Formats: sequence, structure tokens, C-alpha cells
Amino acid sequence: MKIPGDSTDFIDRENCHMANAIAEKTGVGPKVYYYLADTGVEIFEWLDGYYPLSFGEIINEDLMTKIITMISRYYNSGKVLPFKSTMFEQAWDMINRASAGNYVSPWKDRMQILLHQIEAAMNFDGIEFKPCHNDFWVNNMICNREAKDLKIIDFEYASMSDP
Repeated sequence: MKIPGDSTDFIDRENCHMANAIAEKTGVGPKVYYYLADTGVEIFEWLDGYYPLSFGEIINEDLMTKIITMISRYYNSGKVLPFKSTMFEQAWDMINRASAGNYVSPWKDRMQILLHQIEAAMNFDGIEFKPCHNDFWVNNMICNREAKDLKIIDFEYASMSDP
């Protein structure tokens, strides 16, 4: 069950639900049983025997190949999400949120210079908009070793973006 927490009102819950539905249809994520639009709560199938991956585990060629295959399946689903936001727009938003919360990284100036440079380089050829997860860290990938299965979860930052 996914229950939205305090101070997460910036997350588009309808978009998140649609991203989870794409994940379900492509076999990338668990089945979505219910979505309560008024609260943003989603209820998923229970995946018995699954656990979040650790950083050490993904340094495995077979597992990394499976992850890349699943990510590609999601990106190439042909589906469209209502929310469009590049990774750069999301990064700038997070920088602004951190600054508004009085957290200023000692590397903020350098990070912003690099972000501008990378954004300009990536935008040079244009953006190919496809549904993207945008939050690939190991805890958003759950595995069942016995079933040799992997699922991707937590599509809160999903958007139409460039894979």
C-alpha cells in the first residue's frame, strides 16, 4: 500500500497512478488493485518473497541486464503520462525546494554550473519524450531470487522525459 506522506503535495498522484498502471501492464511493476483518487492511496498486490536490492547486488551482469531490459520495456511501452518534466526540470525543482528549506549544499554553485552544462549538451539534439521512472535507486527495485523475478516500484517522480 502506498500512502502519500506529509509535504508530498508536489507529487502528481494521478500521474503516479498512471505510471504504476503502465508498469503493471508491461510486467515491470506489481498489479495495482485500487487507486483512491481523493487521497492518492494505491493498493498493490503483495509480492511474497521480494526484497529491495542493495548496492552490492546490482554489480551482477545478469541482474543488471534484467534491470535494463525492464526499464527499456517501460520506456518503450508506447504509453503517455499526463506529466511532462525533464530530469533537468526535476533537478532544478529539487535545488529550489532545498534552498527554500534553508538547506544549501556547500557544492551548490558547482552543481548548478555542471547541471547547466549537462542540460545544454543533452538538449543539443532535443528530447525524446517517453514515460520515465526518474528515481532509479536500488531500493526501488525489488527482487525474488527463487522466482528469478524483478519488479520496479515507486513511480512518484515518473514523467514524460528522455530515457
